[in-house]
Amino acid sequence: MPSTTTTSTTTSTSTSTTTTTIDPLTVAHAFPVDPEVGSSYTPEAHSNYRATDVFATAGCGTRLLAPVTGTVDEVLENVYDRATDNPADRGGNAVSIIGDDGVRYYMAHFQAIDPSITPGARVTAGQFLGEMGDTGRAGACHVHFGLSLPCPEGSDDWYIRRGVIWPDVYLDSWKAGENLSPLTELEEWFAEYPDACRSLEDTPYPRG
Repeated sequence: MPSTTTTSTTTSTSTSTTTTTIDPLTVAHAFPVDPEVGSSYTPEAHSNYRATDVFATAGCGTRLLAPVTGTVDEVLENVYDRATDNPADRGGNAVSIIGDDGVRYYMAHFQAIDPSITPGARVTAGQFLGEMGDTGRAGACHVHFGLSLPCPEGSDDWYIRRGVIWPDVYLDSWKAGENLSPLTELEEWFAEYPDACRSLEDTPYPRG
C-alpha cells in the first residue's frame, strides 16, 4: 500500500527517472472506460508480460478516460505492419500519461484520440481521451492498459511502457470509486530489476 505521508523523492538510475513531491493517495484516479458502459477484464491473464485488456459491451467507439490526473507524455499514431509484426508498434494509436504520482499510465488500440490530447497537455482523472478501437495488433476492440515508471529520456522503452505489473487490483479500486496508487508496487519492481530500462534482456519478460 502507498505511504499515507507526503514524500519528496527523486530517482535517477539506468532504470527509471521519477520525481514526486505529492502524496500518491491525494492524486485522483478514475476507471479508464466509460462507467456508463459495461466492461470486463480478466485478472492476470495477459500473455508474456503484465498488463490488462479491458473490453466494453459497446465495443469500438466506447469513451476512454484519463485514469489519473497528470501530464500527457506520448501520443502514438498507428504504424503497425502485420507483415513485420514489430512488438514496439503493436499498440497502434496509444496515449501515455505521467500521473502526478510519478507513475506512467499507458493505454493502447484507440480508434481515435481527441485532438486536445497532445504531449505536455494536462489532464484530469476521468477526462475524455478518445475512443476504444482495434488499431495495432488487436484481435477485437478493447483498450490495453499498462503501468510502469518512466525511463530516462531517450530510452527505447516500449517493452517497459506496455506494462510491468498487474493493473487489475488498481482497476478494481478505481472502478469502485477508490483511489489506490500503483507507485509503491512499481518502485519495488524497478528496485528488483534496476537495469530494466537498459534492455529487454534485463527484464523477466520475453521479447514477444
